[in-house]
Amino acid sequence: MTLFFDFDGTILANRTRYHRVHLHCLGNAAPVLSEEKYWELKRSKTSESEILKRHYPEIDNARYQKERDLCIESPEFLAFDRLLPTAKETLITLAHAHILILVTLRKNAPAAREEIDEFGLREVFSDVRIAAAGADPVKAKAELMRPNAKAGDWIIGDTEADILAGQSLGLTTCGVLSGIRNETLLRALHPTHLLASIAELPSLLR
Repeated sequence: MTLFFDFDGTILANRTRYHRVHLHCLGNAAPVLSEEKYWELKRSKTSESEILKRHYPEIDNARYQKERDLCIESPEFLAFDRLLPTAKETLITLAHAHILILVTLRKNAPAAREEIDEFGLREVFSDVRIAAAGADPVKAKAELMRPNAKAGDWIIGDTEADILAGQSLGLTTCGVLSGIRNETLLRALHPTHLLASIAELPSLLR
């Protein structure tokens, strides 16, 4: 059986990176959102534009978004990423019994591959597939899995792109609450399973 894994929010804790980029893009404006509050907004699918509108109406949205696009996957800010607790150990355990393929949507593929190597994850995956999200993240994620997706395979991820892409291919879908979407949003997508994190997978697949 093949297990397709998303990266950000599923294996990787990227909350601090997102908040640090947010603070950087505010420029000289005094920050009013703690990391916890900012992430709560992101998990409820509040856009950056809406965050600015509510909390920083004086900030130029176009300038902010342009700076954010430049920074969000830059090495300077990727340095804030950390593996989620027990993520690597869980993947190693699963790799003994299943084929693991990493499917992630990143604009900066070389930086993503470097990050995967730095965390020592390359050896647990049979393949690493990276694509830009573009205008349709669901389609982009589905295309990464399509070449060898078959009935009985799983997709594990923290966003609607993961769940909807998996459903479009007839896969077993497993949402995790360790990333950028909250339980209400993920449950509304009716994934096959909804877990706190990938740490619960080995017992579920046993």
